[in-house]
Amino acid sequence: MSVKFYNIVWLLFLGMIGICYLSGNLTPVAGVVIGFIAFGWVFMGMMVILPMSIHHSAPVVSSGPIFLLRLREIFQKAEGRFHDWRAAWMSSSSIEVRRPKFH
Repeated sequence: MSVKFYNIVWLLFLGMIGICYLSGNLTPVAGVVIGFIAFGWVFMGMMVILPMSIHHSAPVVSSGPIFLLRLREIFQKAEGRFHDWRAAWMSSSSIEVRRPKFH
């Protein structure tokens, strides 16, 4: 759901409330129903529209000195070797459990 569609639905909803008010059909029961609908729309806006409309830009990563770039490459290579070693020795789909000792 886009923000424009959400705003259009709110405008239509407010227009319907205005028509009910001008025609004299805005009774207390209708007000309660309108309140429930408005609560639902606000909650939906918080759950669906708000996360889509608010975002942070990606942080700027500075390249830094050559020494730090080289150190980062070495660390990434070592990390990859460690993950390969761990995958060779341990299964990721099971948990290794010792056999119990019955005395």
